[in-house]
Order: sequence, then C-alpha cells, then structure tokens
Amino acid sequence: MSKESSRWSVLSGVVRSCSVVALSAMLGVGCSSEKEAPGGAGSQAAAVSGEDIINVDDLLVEDTGAGATKVGDIASWLEATRQEAKQANAFARSVLERLKEMAQNNEPARSGQLPSGEPYGLWRADRDGVNYGLMVVKTGENRLRYTLTARKGTERKVLLTGVFLKRGAKRGAGRLHLDLTGMNALTGAPDATGRLHVWFANNNEARARRYRYREVRPKNLGTEQAINHGFDGIHKPGKGGAIRSYIVGDLGARIPDLAELSGVQLAAIRVRWTPEGGRLGAAVFDLKPGNSSRLGEVHECWDGGGLRKAYKSFTGKEDEGDIVDKTLCGGFDLEAPPADAPADGLTEPEVDAELTEAATISEDEASIAVDPVE
Repeated sequence: MSKESSRWSVLSGVVRSCSVVALSAMLGVGCSSEKEAPGGAGSQAAAVSGEDIINVDDLLVEDTGAGATKVGDIASWLEATRQEAKQANAFARSVLERLKEMAQNNEPARSGQLPSGEPYGLWRADRDGVNYGLMVVKTGENRLRYTLTARKGTERKVLLTGVFLKRGAKRGAGRLHLDLTGMNALTGAPDATGRLHVWFANNNEARARRYRYREVRPKNLGTEQAINHGFDGIHKPGKGGAIRSYIVGDLGARIPDLAELSGVQLAAIRVRWTPEGGRLGAAVFDLKPGNSSRLGEVHECWDGGGLRKAYKSFTGKEDEGDIVDKTLCGGFDLEAPPADAPADGLTEPEVDAELTEAATISEDEASIAVDPVE
C-alpha cells in the first residue's frame, strides 16, 4: 500500500479504530445525605460548587476575524474555516450545553462525600424527556472529575467524562471525552456519531482547545466513512488567534474556488489573524478509498476591514496573486501550508504551549466514569 493509500485508510477509519476505555467506580447507594457538608477536614471551603464547572462559552469561542473573497466580498476559504470551527463546536456544544445549564445553579442538588472522602456535587436537569446528572468529584485541591449521564426511560448513557484542573472560578485546563453517539441516540443531536476528545485551557489571556475526532461520522460529510482528524485553535480576546485544522468532504460544493472538483477532498488549513487582518494557507488533497493525491495550494490574505487583499490558488480561479506587503495581511508573512495530512490532525505550537497541563491527563484517567449518587 502506498503512503498516500495508507493515509486515506487511517483518515477514513478503515485501519484505525480508536476506542475509549470506560471505567466505572461503583459507589454505594445512600453513602451521603443531601446537602451534607464534605468530610476530610470538615471545611465548607472544600465543597463542590458551580464555580467548579467550566465556562462553556469561553471554551467554545468562535471569533476568527474578518475576511473577504475578492476585494469587497467574503473570503470563501476563511468562511469555510469558520464553518469548520462552528461544526466542531456544535458537536461539543450538543453535550456541553447541559453543563452550562446546570452551572446556572451555583449549588448542586445534592452534595456530600464519597466513601473515599472525596467531596462531590450532583446537578440534575430535565429536558425533552431526558434526565441529566452531572457528578463533579474533587479528587485534589484543584482537580475535579466530571461524569455526565443521561437517562431516558430505562436507557442510561454516559455522555461525558473528563478531568478539570481548576485555576480560578470556572477557569483552568482539562481533558474531556464526549460521546456523540449516545447524545444522538437520546436527542437526535448532534447530526453525527462517534466520540470527540477535547483538551482545553483558559488563562484569561488566551483560550486554547484541541479537538480530536474518534471515528466520527457526520451525516452531511458526503461520505459514509468514519473520520479521525483534528482541530487546533487559540483565541486571544481582542488580539487575534490561530487555527490549524482539516476540512473534509465535497469541497467543490462548499468552496467556489473548487467548484469543478467532485467527490471527497481534504484541505489542511492554517489560519492566523489579528484585528488588522490575517492569512490562510491550505493544502488540498483528493481522497479516494485506497488512493489520495495532493492537488495543490491555496493562499488568502485580508485586511482589518474584512477585504481580501491577495489570493492565489492552484486552480487559477480568481487568482489575484500574492503580495509582499504583509502589513495588509494582519502583519503575517506567507507560510507554506502542510505538505502532509496526518490522521490525528495538525498541531498548532501556540496551542501546545497553552495545553501543557491538560496534556498530562491520560486517556484512561479522562475516561473514568463515576455513578451518580442517588
């Protein structure tokens, strides 16, 4: 099998199959009373509260700056990047929105301590016939374990597990595992199956996140194959940010520049922006089962007013060339897009730096599920 063939096999999930270990800590029923103060030192300061639930809106920020297609129009490639960010966030939000709703109640519905002495808080919510339960367990001074379960009739599913390293109220770093298949079965949303691993960090100066798709099957992708790929993003409020990601599917139907293409393509993209403008570079691959080929590169540049200042494409469509004056592109020089398309996604160095703590959380630890205390 050629190198390109093996790449497609990995991306499509034909060769690679990622599974998550689900460990369950079985807890005794009735081991704590409602609103019981946590044990250990007996201090209320150790109690779990709504401040221990992450700020979902900070985690799922979507600002990617302004852009344009040709001078005066919306940039088609930047818009495609925005849609990819929205899609990734929509997958995550379908599960994390429950956390946001529960965090509106600072005090949990039930609290106490587990037989291990670890303080816990249990939040509950009912929506559209589904009963949700969020267990937050304090396993260390600033270390919390999350488990989100859902029950509909006699069917019960674990929708989320993970670890949150708290550095302030609703702020810190962590790793979450989301079950899109379970959420889809209970609610019909998101319009995809599979699992999503999410690393995140919020230091108030920057919000970083890394998504890794695990056998995800979006129903609007244009292919029935499961995909494993990634999305890295860092956002600095008021200052700009960077994104490295893949766009996979029938790109000819989504991006005017590629209208003559049919079938399934993959674009490995790199985007950087500031309030003054930004740049995008993309490497486009044609994907077929057992075969893939690199079609060429695309570059896009825009200013702070959202107008395209330069454009260059392997297709020759609407080619406005590239420019030397980087001040018109948010201060960014042209960067060569990735030469390859690794199955597990492209990594952004700035995101790596922000996710140092989150990266210490192992897959097994992030997969531990704790049964809700009834």
